[in-house]
Amino acid sequence: MLSTIRSVCVTCILLAAHAGPLAAGDDGTWDYWVRVQASAAYLTLAGETSYTARGVPGTAVEVSDLGLDSGAVAPGLELGLTTPLLSFHGFLAGSQWTLEETTTLGSAVQFGGRSFAASTQVRSELTISDAYAEICWGPIELDIAGFAVGLAVHRLGLQATLSGGGQSASFDEVAYLPTLALRAYVAPIDMLEAEAMVHGLSVPLGEVASATFASAQAQLSFYPIDFIGAFVGYRYTLAEVEFEYRSTAIDASLTLSGPFAGIAAQF
Repeated sequence: MLSTIRSVCVTCILLAAHAGPLAAGDDGTWDYWVRVQASAAYLTLAGETSYTARGVPGTAVEVSDLGLDSGAVAPGLELGLTTPLLSFHGFLAGSQWTLEETTTLGSAVQFGGRSFAASTQVRSELTISDAYAEICWGPIELDIAGFAVGLAVHRLGLQATLSGGGQSASFDEVAYLPTLALRAYVAPIDMLEAEAMVHGLSVPLGEVASATFASAQAQLSFYPIDFIGAFVGYRYTLAEVEFEYRSTAIDASLTLSGPFAGIAAQF
């Protein structure tokens, strides 16, 4: 998936360099100066993680074994800034997903240097936050369709706590992940717009960590009046992070996905 994203972005940039910006009319879907979108997503977690600490190897455990596979609402906010004449666009966005559950372990788990025996009732808490800044350029922005390519930086935060049987272990880590960015839109009629966004890259983070990150979403927006609209869509995020320093190691492979809806204002 990530190699495909890189290939598409490079091809778009090469074509844009030869063709230059194109426009079929005075306005396109990204003809606003400022756009604000507030949303709520119902996201479900899948994957596995392990946490080694104090020299005690962590158990690779599925999030479902910790009761963290149920959905939760994640509020989100996006600010879009654009210069329609030059076709440059900037985006600032963020969201946070939090889930707390109580479950009984089906097998023994070692987490954060602590040992939790089978049949122990544990409380699992997990927070995943994602904020990003993106800048992109739209070489083709027609009235009916267009696309833009650029770069983004994500601030990915992961906080987890496992407690039970008189013990507790937790970690709180943040990673900054640069990615390629691709956006596209289709506007078949004035009031209806479909928009998609993909961020992704696999990068080393120094000598002690590496990360593969991909985030994609598609949304359908309806604007009954020029400045106010509503939208629905679907979001998918993949995060694979490996971190090792001295006697501590974190290995997580997680996906967070689900539908979202919200309101938008643009000027």
